[in-house]
Amino acid sequence: MHTTPRTRTATEDRSVIAIPPVPVTNSATAQGLVAAGLGVSLLPRSALARHHPGVVVRKVPGPEPVRAVHTAEREASLRQPPVRGLLDALRDVARRTAAPACS
Repeated sequence: MHTTPRTRTATEDRSVIAIPPVPVTNSATAQGLVAAGLGVSLLPRSALARHHPGVVVRKVPGPEPVRAVHTAEREASLRQPPVRGLLDALRDVARRTAAPACS
């Protein structure tokens, strides 16, 4: 995720300050920067379970962004019912949300 700092324009204070995007790996940090007026951020819905009270959340218009979810497991683990159950549940969610086909 990236937080893009707000760029002040010449009409606001007679100067122009452009700051390049800052990569942020923690959603709480991104939201804190946004709440402080230092940027905007694109976050997955899962990162908004607890959103900062100073942040306004808006849905991105148009096609929904897609997130790829991958798993890595040992072949021997595939015989364990909890592992199979988790993988089956992930595939089910992917199918119901029109995610790309899982193998």
